[in-house]
Amino acid sequence: MSRPTSRERREKILELLIENNSVRVSTLCKLFNVSRETIRHDLFKLAEEGLIIKEHGSATLNRESIVDIDFAKRAREHAVQKRKIGMEAVKMIKDGETIIIDSGSTTPHIARNIKGMKNLTVITPSLKVTSELGGKEGINVIMPGGIFNPIGYSLYGPQTEEFFSKINANKFFLAIHGVDIEKGLTEINIQIAHLKQVMMNSAKEIILVADSSKFGKIEYATVAPLERVNTIITDRDLDEKIADEIRKLGINLILV
Repeated sequence: MSRPTSRERREKILELLIENNSVRVSTLCKLFNVSRETIRHDLFKLAEEGLIIKEHGSATLNRESIVDIDFAKRAREHAVQKRKIGMEAVKMIKDGETIIIDSGSTTPHIARNIKGMKNLTVITPSLKVTSELGGKEGINVIMPGGIFNPIGYSLYGPQTEEFFSKINANKFFLAIHGVDIEKGLTEINIQIAHLKQVMMNSAKEIILVADSSKFGKIEYATVAPLERVNTIITDRDLDEKIADEIRKLGINLILV
């Protein structure tokens, strides 16, 4: 069994801290079979992000950063599937395009895997997506103004909507909380749902990126009928009956 990467190790450390509030360096060394220097480096990175407080020989969870932790927790759920979805989505991006990437815990995996592009313009309301794209050659990143949403690390509101209403993009990579054959695409927040409607109207092609846990769920705020989507990228755990219904709607379904 291969050793976890530094990113995976830090995610596990954060998990342990969420469960136990504090943990000793010596315990982490034994758990991951790595040196104290390696663990100190991991803790330094987590402290740099404001997620933990380093102490002599141990680390404590920074409870004031509960929003960061909530996002990290959501990002860890179905993490393997989200990573695969992100890698597949990148295959649909072409040089010279203008694309919109939505906020969420799946879309940063798209941004993370974009590389070697020429003259690509990415417009996003997501701070997480922006941070993944920062400094990459050949990519012009644009963010709208708006109200900061601490749960999704994104921007929303009238100013954000006005900005996207004037955009003409080739593709929109959409993230969503609920997908149902009859009720369509639904969200947990009316304002976020309306922003997604505006972004959908700003792109020629709409690509839904969502792990299989989102299917069969109905949230209270309607975004759009499922037929508005051109392509759905999800994982192979999707229920076969739901997959058949999606194909009957004429939607391109990609399972990873």
